[in-house]
Amino acid sequence: MPEITTDAANRVAKDAFYVGVGLGVIAFQKAQVQRVELTKTLKGQVGEAKGQIDKIATNADAVEDRFEALLDEIEAKLPEQTREIVQQARVTARDARQQVRSAVGWAA
Repeated sequence: MPEITTDAANRVAKDAFYVGVGLGVIAFQKAQVQRVELTKTLKGQVGEAKGQIDKIATNADAVEDRFEALLDEIEAKLPEQTREIVQQARVTARDARQQVRSAVGWAA
């Protein structure tokens, strides 16, 4: 059986250390590349989602405007006391919509 010298053991330990460091560096670089790719992907998806949300908000605004116009027409035909109650309800609903829009970050 060959005899293991201290120099040979030191060389093996040194080589193992260098291999370990090299593998660590490669793993770190690979993780960095994956992080950059994931960041690019997520930024693209966030941009698309924001565009879709903006379209939804624009459509919701258009529907709300049309609905308000219809309510104006109906309200004009109501008796005075009923009209006041409907106006109060509409103000309350408008305030609630503003709070929701503020909470989700939609400008009015």
